[in-house]
Amino acid sequence: TRLPGCGPAVCGLIGLRGRVITAFDLGAALALRPSAARPDHRLLLVEYGPRLVALAVEEVVGVARAAARELPIEARALRLIDVDRDDLVGIGDLGERAFLALDTDRVIGRLLG
Repeated sequence: TRLPGCGPAVCGLIGLRGRVITAFDLGAALALRPSAARPDHRLLLVEYGPRLVALAVEEVVGVARAAARELPIEARALRLIDVDRDDLVGIGDLGERAFLALDTDRVIGRLLG
């Protein structure tokens, strides 16, 4: 459900097993292309302390575990994207695709303000 008067980072509310959860557009929150504008976007559920929030993303390529200390943040790679360096934990590869590892606590904390 869309919420009138909210900023572009708020997609709206979703119902999940009797819970009302706020959904945010991760692309809009990072000042990138809005993810929820794509008809085939996905919602990721993320725990933030005791809360559960949904993040609209363009696609999910895969899921992998990696220690943050194993993921470098290369200045050369960061020049290609316009994301606040403080929002990143690192940059990595999953198969043939590069990915950004985000500090979701920082990003969601800013959204919940």
